[in-house]
Amino acid sequence: MDNPLLQTLFEEPERRPLSVSELNAEVRGALERQFSNIWVEGEVVNFVAASSGHWYFNLNDGSAQIKCVCWKGTNFRIRFKPQNGITVRVRGKISFYPARGETQIVVESLEPSGEGALRAAFEQIKASLEREGLFAPELKRPLPFFHVRLRSSQVRPVRRITIFTMS
Repeated sequence: MDNPLLQTLFEEPERRPLSVSELNAEVRGALERQFSNIWVEGEVVNFVAASSGHWYFNLNDGSAQIKCVCWKGTNFRIRFKPQNGITVRVRGKISFYPARGETQIVVESLEPSGEGALRAAFEQIKASLEREGLFAPELKRPLPFFHVRLRSSQVRPVRRITIFTMS
């Protein structure tokens, strides 16, 4: 080989190659250090609420997607249940599963995004309460016009203030 460029390419000193496990361990460490607290926005796709209580879904932005997991211990703090097709903002950390070479977001916070997001979350909570029967007319009690009994360790000062402000 007369060309020095080709000579250096083909006569490179021997290097020990990494095993797949070693490479994945390096990738995992780098990703989890770099992306320990991130916000990502996207559309929920393939949402599954597992019997274990965990939520699994993908976030999609039209040209790419990433897997997400929201553990049962985190779900109870989230005020709405995601559905396919809604746009959400996710806060979490990147996790790399070396056995399969897969990247996912471990969700720590989830909120609806876009126009009408708060309204959608409100309607979802309202529907849940209606299913429990909490808005049933037979459960409603009339509110008293004025409190008849007043209990306090300092009842005299409260009466004086009440009488003074009412007159």
